Amino acid sequence: MAAALTSSPASAKDATGFPSRADAILRTHLAADDFSGVVLIASHGRPLLRRAYGLANRELNAPITPETVFRVGSTSKPFTAVAILQLVESGKIRLDDPIGSYLDAVPAAWSAVTVRQLLNHTSGIHDYVQVNGFIRGPARLDLTPPQLADLVRDMPLDFPPGTRFNYSNTGYALLGMIIERVSKESYPDYVRDHLLRPLGLTHTAYDDSQDIVPGRASGYWFVDGQPRNARVMTPATAYAAGGLHSTVDDLFRWSQALYGNKILKPSSLAQMFADEDHRGYGLGSFVETRHGHRLWDHGGNLPGWAAAFEYYPDDDFLVIVLTNIEGGGAEHIAAELAGSYFGWAPDPTPRAPAAH
Repeated sequence: MAAALTSSPASAKDATGFPSRADAILRTHLAADDFSGVVLIASHGRPLLRRAYGLANRELNAPITPETVFRVGSTSKPFTAVAILQLVESGKIRLDDPIGSYLDAVPAAWSAVTVRQLLNHTSGIHDYVQVNGFIRGPARLDLTPPQLADLVRDMPLDFPPGTRFNYSNTGYALLGMIIERVSKESYPDYVRDHLLRPLGLTHTAYDDSQDIVPGRASGYWFVDGQPRNARVMTPATAYAAGGLHSTVDDLFRWSQALYGNKILKPSSLAQMFADEDHRGYGLGSFVETRHGHRLWDHGGNLPGWAAAFEYYPDDDFLVIVLTNIEGGGAEHIAAELAGSYFGWAPDPTPRAPAAH
């Protein structure tokens, strides 16, 4: 998958029988009703498991298939980051410029924030998803990108820019606005024309609840142990922080293009996955080590949906989990599947899921 990367595959012993072990893990979660979705696991560019579980629509008893479409939440953030890095490569953006170089009427408190700090969540700008009452109010509305920023515009910074890491969807909304200003295209159009179409990602798009999307699942959550239709969060309020839908096959193609240096120059790719400040995040991706194995990953969570996209670069091992049940299950399951492959026990307290 990624010839430019050093590779040290798992031993034959570790890989023996893995698809059966993975299927057993997933069927256990399906029986517990904490998972329904599609999983694709690949080693060295070759899928080891590509399988669907559960129902895409519980009211119609319609099964999920390997081609089912899911909203992927914050797994959209690497797409936004790549779009920014493309514009950096073309000379239209500089990472260490203040965001006021590209956006009008930036609040005084944000004047020192740079594009890089939006990408790596060190801007200090408050996360609009964490505003009190967001899920019961603004999340239901088709807010414009400036209106999203307005939700936190008058709040003080959480900390001086560059001094701490704090996950902020607002930063990625602002990155979407920068993409629009610099490219003179809407964010959905830019992503479609410069990322999705060139790579043949025909089942990935900026989500629109009014569109007829063949194969798109319905989202659910559980209340007192009973499934309920998902609460509303419009794609507009997810925007450049989490607005895409996709399939496991498209995300697999995305991984091959991204990690294979087919989208970005090697120097840009290196920046994307460099943990320069040792905070566990690069430019649009978590950058960590799990049981001695380097891991580049980004989950996604929306009302009714969860996703995990995890790549072990030194092992050329990929796990994609898409589910139509909200919560942290996708990332926990991805870690459990990787543990089965490499031979370690799952972490007892996995990282909290990426909001959005």
